[in-house]
Amino acid sequence: MGEAIRAQFAAAKLPWQFSAIGSVIWAFLIGATTYIDARYFSGYALQRQLELIALFFALGAAISFPLALFIARFLRKTPGKLRFIIIASSIAVCTLLATAIVLALEFRGYFVQWHAPFGTRLWLWQQFFTTAGAVYQYLVIGIRLYFPLGLIALFVVSLWANRLDN
Repeated sequence: MGEAIRAQFAAAKLPWQFSAIGSVIWAFLIGATTYIDARYFSGYALQRQLELIALFFALGAAISFPLALFIARFLRKTPGKLRFIIIASSIAVCTLLATAIVLALEFRGYFVQWHAPFGTRLWLWQQFFTTAGAVYQYLVIGIRLYFPLGLIALFVVSLWANRLDN
């Protein structure tokens, strides 16, 4: 059993060139779609900070892409439509999680000046609620920046990854 899982992990490894190119492409697409959606479709009032918001989303996308493809390659069993769905789902979920982590770290960096000393019980509660607040705001406000252009980008990148992975 252990040997089979090790072989499956070895087969799921990606060439670093594919991971790097895919990360750059995915980060560019997500950053661009986030910026375009926030600027032209969503009507955000903070126009001067759109570049920073798009950069956070692009950073989350860049971090998530290699992990998402590793997970998709690890889970793949059959070719065709099911494999495409696994790749698309993996990229989408990993991008959402990585971007939530990036934004939670940014929140923590901002609010740390008002937090209690490190290691105290109050500090733990503050860390928990700061992270929960960041993730909540991302889920309520940020996810809509992926629509509709982010879905198109996800479809295109998933097709590309599926085709190259054959």
